[in-house]
Amino acid sequence: MEAEPYGEVKAEGLRTEDAENFARKITSTLGLRGVKLKVLSIAPVHVGLGSSTQLALSIAMATAKAHKLDLDPLEASIVMGRGTRSGVGTYAFKHGGFIVDGGRGANTSFPPLIFNHPFPEEWSFIVAIPKGLGLHGGGEAEAFRSLKPPKELIYRASYVILLKLIPALLEHDFESFSKWLTELQQIVGSMFSPAQGGVYGKPSQEAIEALMSLGIKGVGQSSWGPSVYGLVETKKAEELLDEAERALSKAEVFLAHPDNVGARVEVEG
Repeated sequence: MEAEPYGEVKAEGLRTEDAENFARKITSTLGLRGVKLKVLSIAPVHVGLGSSTQLALSIAMATAKAHKLDLDPLEASIVMGRGTRSGVGTYAFKHGGFIVDGGRGANTSFPPLIFNHPFPEEWSFIVAIPKGLGLHGGGEAEAFRSLKPPKELIYRASYVILLKLIPALLEHDFESFSKWLTELQQIVGSMFSPAQGGVYGKPSQEAIEALMSLGIKGVGQSSWGPSVYGLVETKKAEELLDEAERALSKAEVFLAHPDNVGARVEVEG
C-alpha cells in the first residue's frame, strides 16, 4: 500500500471501508488530521491467513511513517485491536521468521514473544486455498468462548513445540521438523474439532490428504482454514508445486518462501 499525509482520511483500492476504519483509529490515536491510502494488494480474507491484522498494521505503520513519526508494531497492534487471542500475526509483521508466543494470561496486555528465529531458507511451503471460508467474526469469537481443550492436549502441544519442533528448526532437521509439525497440527486440530467438525475442516482435510499423497510429510491447516500448507525442500518445490496444482485443480495453489525480515516500509521523496 501507499500512504501520504492528507487533510482527512481517504482510502482507495482494495478493502476501502476496512482501510478507512483502521486509518481513523490510528490518526485519532496519533493526533493527525488524516492520511490518504492506496491499498494495492492484500491476502484473501477469512481463509486463515491473518489478512486483517496485516492490513491494520500496514495502515498504522505507513500512516506513522508518512507523518515522520516512530511507532512500534506492538503499540500499533494494541491500538488497532489486534492480538486479542494471538500475537503471532503482529510478531510476523515486526520480525518475520519462526514465532512462538505465550498466549494470554489473566494479566497479559499483549501475548509475549517466547521464541523468534530465522526460518531455514532451504525450506518452503506449498499453500493451497480451497473454496470456502473459515470461521470469522462472531462465529470465531463464540467458538473460542466455548472451546475447553483437555489439559493433556495443551501439555502435549507444549512438549512438541519446545522439545521437538524448535530443536529440529535450529538443527535444520527437515524430516524431524516435518514429522512434529504434522503432529502439532493434529493436536491443535483436536482442540478445535468441536467447532469445525473434525481435526481439520472438510475442505482442508481433502486438501491435506492431496498434499500427503504427493509424499509431503509436514502439513497443516492455517488457523480455521480452509487454507492448508505443506512443508517442502526448496530444491524440490517447483516440481511438487506442479503436482499439487494438478491434484488440487479447484484450489488456489502457490509457493511461499520464508520471510525472515517482516514488513518493509520505504519513504519516497
